[in-house]
Amino acid sequence: MSWSRQWKNAREVAEASPAYGAALRAATVTVLPLLYGEATGHLEFIWMGLGGWLSSFADPGGSYPARATSMSLFVIGGPTALLLGSLAGRHPLAAPALLLAAALVCSMVRVYGDAAATAGVLVLVSFCIGVGTPSAEPYARAGLMAAGGLLAMALALGLWAVHPYAPAREAVAACYRALAELARALGHGDPTVPLRKGVREALEKARATLSAVRSTRLGETARGSQLLVLFELAEAALGDLVALAELQPDDALLQVSSAFLTVAFAVPRENTRFEAPQLELIAARPAAARVITRARHSLEAAASLSGARTPRPIHLRRRPLLQPLRDALSPRSLHLRHALRLGVTLATAQVLADLLHLSRSHWITVAIVLVLQPYAGATVRRTLQRVAGTGLGAIVAAVLAALIHSQLAIGLLLFPLSMAAVAARPLNYALYSMLMTPVFILLAESTGGDWHLAPLRIFNNLLGGLLAFAASRLLWPSWERERMPLQLAALLRSDGAFARAALSQQDTAAARRGAGIEAVNAEAALQRFLDEPHDPARAEPLMALLAYSRRFTARLAAFAADDVQPLPVHAESLAAALEELARAAGASRKPGALAPLSLAGLDARQAGHIEALDRPLRVLASALDRFAP
Repeated sequence: MSWSRQWKNAREVAEASPAYGAALRAATVTVLPLLYGEATGHLEFIWMGLGGWLSSFADPGGSYPARATSMSLFVIGGPTALLLGSLAGRHPLAAPALLLAAALVCSMVRVYGDAAATAGVLVLVSFCIGVGTPSAEPYARAGLMAAGGLLAMALALGLWAVHPYAPAREAVAACYRALAELARALGHGDPTVPLRKGVREALEKARATLSAVRSTRLGETARGSQLLVLFELAEAALGDLVALAELQPDDALLQVSSAFLTVAFAVPRENTRFEAPQLELIAARPAAARVITRARHSLEAAASLSGARTPRPIHLRRRPLLQPLRDALSPRSLHLRHALRLGVTLATAQVLADLLHLSRSHWITVAIVLVLQPYAGATVRRTLQRVAGTGLGAIVAAVLAALIHSQLAIGLLLFPLSMAAVAARPLNYALYSMLMTPVFILLAESTGGDWHLAPLRIFNNLLGGLLAFAASRLLWPSWERERMPLQLAALLRSDGAFARAALSQQDTAAARRGAGIEAVNAEAALQRFLDEPHDPARAEPLMALLAYSRRFTARLAAFAADDVQPLPVHAESLAAALEELARAAGASRKPGALAPLSLAGLDARQAGHIEALDRPLRVLASALDRFAP
């Protein structure tokens, strides 16, 4: 593992927009109860501020039903966990075992997705705070936390009945913004790999948001139908743009980019009359002509968004509720290993805090919950960010204490600090930790204003980070190099399915989506692989595998977009070749020799496509041969 790389990654600022809306809501529900408590002498209202603060993070964004479900889980689970933790904190001998049990339960909900995982972490944080601050009035503090959570829900979801389609509109608009960036890059000849990944992620989020919105309504509406049309046009446009990725830049794509930006601007705006501008372009390349046509249809759909009448149902497929949990109970399950690792580490930390008579033990356990990740490389990066950010934040808190002696003034100062912390959270976790530390020191203390605890907070966070780092190395370590063979096999099989559909000139939407999702998964796996200790000689073929997989699917998209006769024999040959590569990858062995693709009986255009597919296929085999141990 390269520590310099980890430190560089820890300092990187993500390409995201600050969460200003979430920041304003979080600061309001946190600081207002705090100020009220200061003004009236009821310092216990700090717990209401804490409930509002944590509940704000339980808001996953997206559709209102999904947000309401996630926040409701915390409003119920958070205060309950605080109550149980406060009672458990009275019994030091039982507290470690109860922390272990709580970690198992809260971590296993991760199998139900990111929103459930976030709610589980926040509930576990509440339990840790309760254990570290046992109280004679646990029911009162739990009730105040619930009140803070309900206030946060009211602010976050207060416009539910007025703008039910707002999340879906914004999600679809995000797809078109991402498509506009991709079309612009293709028009200029710029690199497109990160942009293609961004479009795929935006499409998957929009798909989930549209499904969630539709599932809460009795029948399809005009808006829902038109948004679905816009989504399907965006999905198809991605395939057309990918088909152009290996060709020379096309000036027409710059105008297509402008058209997509116009759609992205118009879609989120409710009750705004929009007249679609004319897009009259002629392109010699079939793929370019298709994307121009889709851009024109998207403009028309955006213009008629408020007046659509054609019903079009969305079909939802639901998995059995307990099926993901059953799947995760395997001894080899990443989720189960992480839950056990987290539980054992929390129990150890609590025992250590008791033996060393460390006060505010919840600062240790909360740090572990927030730092310890399912992946070893991510744990190191989060540890560096948490320790560095907390240290700087504690210094800021000490300086504030020296300059400002009025608790009311400090409470007022916490409003912009809270806003800045939440706004910075999507950008960099270290920056968030630095800004959040003064806020959390005050919120976590029932007496308030004890700023001499800053050195203790630094020490406890450092201890928690060190325990998390040790656990990631010693307790069922999860290495990406062990999972990479199966990830590569899944990627190659999805490419094979896409090849079979494209060369047979069948509907490629599902196969193209599957290949895109696996490519995104493989990219994320590569980043985790590079964050871990690895043989540099294996990194190069791995990067070549991913690069030429993208090139291969781009060539497949070009064939699907071209007006040529299907090649079912070559489709099966390519699918069989990729299946052999997938089996070799999954078994961590060198692949067998691939038979050459025959060009006999093909016209010039067909032969050109097959030759263009043959080269990346050979590079994939060569890279896999070098990657095998």
